[in-house]
Amino acid sequence: YGLAHEASAVREPYSVTAHGELVVLAGCQAGRKGAPDKDAPKPVVVATFPLPDPAASPTKMTFKGTLPQLTGNRDLCFQFTSPVAEPYYA
Repeated sequence: YGLAHEASAVREPYSVTAHGELVVLAGCQAGRKGAPDKDAPKPVVVATFPLPDPAASPTKMTFKGTLPQLTGNRDLCFQFTSPVAEPYYA
């Protein structure tokens, strides 16, 4: 998640539902080391799934969806927008 001296670099994404969402992006710049690739396609949100209450949900979940047709090679990024006060999804 982050070390104490890196706490200022931790991003807390905005969640829309009570327990957050799993957001799937095609094209990831956030995880790259060094400067962003200015010629790379911009990340595209390809799916969003609401997350259940972690206190009352199973520890394993399955998400299904269809990816849109995209050109070129892209990484898939998985971002959880769940609040930091709750158990972490991984």
